[in-house]
Amino acid sequence: MKKGPACASLRTRARVPGPVGSSAEVPATRSAARLPALAVAAALALLAPAAADGHAGHEGERPVVDGVAPAVAGVEVRVVPDSFGKLALSTRGGVTATVLGSAGQPILRVGPRGVEANAAAPEWYADNEPLGIAQVPAAAKASAPPRWRRVSVQRTWGWFDHRLHPAGKLVRRWAVPLRVDGRTVQVRGRVLPAAGALEVRPAGAAPVAGAQVAGVGQPALALSLRATGGRTVAVRGPDGELFARVGPKGAEVNVRSPAWAPTAQYRNRDLLGSVADPDAPPKMVLISPEPRLVWPDPRLLPAKALPAKATGEQEVARWSIPVSSGGASATLRGTTVLAVAKPEPLPAAQASTSARAPAGDDGGTDWLPIVLGGVAALAVLGGALVLVRARARRA
Repeated sequence: MKKGPACASLRTRARVPGPVGSSAEVPATRSAARLPALAVAAALALLAPAAADGHAGHEGERPVVDGVAPAVAGVEVRVVPDSFGKLALSTRGGVTATVLGSAGQPILRVGPRGVEANAAAPEWYADNEPLGIAQVPAAAKASAPPRWRRVSVQRTWGWFDHRLHPAGKLVRRWAVPLRVDGRTVQVRGRVLPAAGALEVRPAGAAPVAGAQVAGVGQPALALSLRATGGRTVAVRGPDGELFARVGPKGAEVNVRSPAWAPTAQYRNRDLLGSVADPDAPPKMVLISPEPRLVWPDPRLLPAKALPAKATGEQEVARWSIPVSSGGASATLRGTTVLAVAKPEPLPAAQASTSARAPAGDDGGTDWLPIVLGGVAALAVLGGALVLVRARARRA
């Protein structure tokens, strides 16, 4: 197995101001290159949760789609507004659109058969993980012929296109090539200052017994649901299908629900082993022994483009999610709000002033594992560097 290219969120990146269309190269550090591969892999594994939680390097920025050139009918590409660099492709009618990788290799295609993934493309794996560090099978090579695998019966898919934030570069304009029924076109866009900060706000307490619900803002708009009192809480997906069950046995999800793909991407889970189909019988998989689930639900997202700048709190979405517990059905309701971005408070202040999530829940950043992960990663890197220097002296 090999890892995909790390995106800029794992690098220290200089924010160089410049005109639209400019980019600034930042040389990679040389010390990491001298470390044994095992030590580097271990450090990345420790740092990945911390980097993903803060989505470092993208604060204050937002990509926008300017259009498809030349224009084609039946194709829509939009930015998923809560995740930097995530695009969503949809098609209509008899149109099939294929996303091409940086070397021209097809990555995925969306058409009348739904969504198909090229399992032979390394970028398929990297683009379905927010940091671009997914494990890539050895058989996946840029020169390999396509091996198409159906991953959804629906005609839309979201992916993290790392051309919008390549490692070591600050991009102001970007382009992603598509092949639409044999014709090559480009999705073009820019990176602009962020309009503000999006927040998920559940409306009051959970409407069913044994459930605690909180909004999560990083790394994506999400909900946190914890089951208490020995109860099991079921969550329905966007098409009415069973999506998840959370209870004493832990958190299990229906990997055939279209709601699973966004969650799987943030958990670096396999997406080739099942087909998203809301009409198919549920296939439940346990993903955590804890009675808690955090998932980025598409129903939380704004339906329209965000304004260029937030001047105050502005409601951009109202959402509702059906749930049930103990034979009683109810609906989680709330809003998604665009607010003027505020500086992150210190961890202690954050812990003492947070009012939207219960203590120990996922309503805000859990700083302890981030700090511990960073310390452990530095220890791994430091130990490996000492080992390399000792070997160099003996040589």
